[in-house]
Formats: sequence, C-alpha cells, structure tokens
Amino acid sequence: MDLKDMIMTIVYLSPDGLSPSDIVERVGHQFGIKTTSKKVLQIVEASPKLFIEAQGKIKSPPNRALK
Repeated sequence: MDLKDMIMTIVYLSPDGLSPSDIVERVGHQFGIKTTSKKVLQIVEASPKLFIEAQGKIKSPPNRALK
C-alpha cells in the first residue's frame, strides 16, 4: 500500500473531510508512517479524480465514498 492508498482510505472513511494536518496525524497513527502536509497536498493535487478540496478540507468525490 502506497501513501496515496493510505490517504484514500483515511479520507474516504471521513465523510466531512479532513485537513491536511489531520490526514498526516491519522496516517501516522493508523499506518505508522511519517509524512508531511506538503506531501499530502502534492498527492491530492496530482489526483483530482480521487480527491476534492473544499473549505480547507480534503474530501472524497461524492460518488467515491467507501461504505
């Protein structure tokens, strides 16, 4: 599982979205991986079909949420 997959897992299970710093914290807690907000934002910006940014939060597109 790469960092993008980890971010997807965390974001898609958070319907209200998460800030980049919240994502960094949860990746560290759930997967034991250290990353930065900058790296999270790079992955999000490089994957516009997988993530949306709204009001400072990273969210899953409406049709892609995990159940």
